[in-house]
Amino acid sequence: MRLAFLLVSLALLLFFIAPKTLAQTTEKLTLAVLFEDEESLKFSATLNKNLSDLNFQVQEKSLTETISKNLASSNHINLSCQDARNLGQALGAEVFLVVKSKLVERAEVGATLYGEAYLALAFVSSRSGQLILFDFIETKEPTLIQATQTANKQLAENLPAYSKEISAFLANELKPPSLDPMDLEAIEIPAVGSPLNERFDQPEFLKRSQPIYSEKARKMAISASVELEVVLRKDSTIGNIKILHWAGFDLEQAAIIAIKQLEFEPALLDGEPVSCRAVIRYNFNYNKAK
Repeated sequence: MRLAFLLVSLALLLFFIAPKTLAQTTEKLTLAVLFEDEESLKFSATLNKNLSDLNFQVQEKSLTETISKNLASSNHINLSCQDARNLGQALGAEVFLVVKSKLVERAEVGATLYGEAYLALAFVSSRSGQLILFDFIETKEPTLIQATQTANKQLAENLPAYSKEISAFLANELKPPSLDPMDLEAIEIPAVGSPLNERFDQPEFLKRSQPIYSEKARKMAISASVELEVVLRKDSTIGNIKILHWAGFDLEQAAIIAIKQLEFEPALLDGEPVSCRAVIRYNFNYNKAK
């Protein structure tokens, strides 16, 4: 009887203590925040408070600044996946967030002043260097202070959804993509001068489309590059598209739309059509798009 009593007591003790212990031992994701400009610092308090309440351990701002200043890139919102991996590893964070903002006071007809706040947020995986999610918040209020306050409020409201999306991305990040057989058999374009290159004929493009410069990029005066690895299938269709250099502001989507509009004759190997992987780069220039 005494043994049975002890076992029941132990079970009850574990029942009440275990959930609390599990919650206490759940590790938070380490996150570093990079502010691209002084105006972005007006959103730091909202970020720090709400990110800490969610599943994130925010890295000390002074440490993040010290590490990022010692790296070559000054534009952290337009990175190749390789450069983003290097940055994330240097920061020692599982995820890093790049914050870029623009606060503008404007005048309507009749000289009535109003304020606009633009806030760009890029969450990046340090493991793969991929852009996990990008969001663009824009507000308009009678004063610039009010526009900034509204943007801060919207940011706080959006952060829980960001957290869920980041967790879902990281949970599936290492799963290999499901590819079409023609994508799996695609070969690299042989290097010039290599023996295989003598037997290889490059794909011939019949129609190219220029990507549309996005309105979000225009509002923030963004110039950026997007680079993608594309499978040009042997049946003259576009296969798998992989982003190698991201920029946010809907520019990747614009590049993908342009790629899907390509028309081409497939590459040939020994005179037979083959699928191949090609790297396509698009440059988005704000001054040319104005």
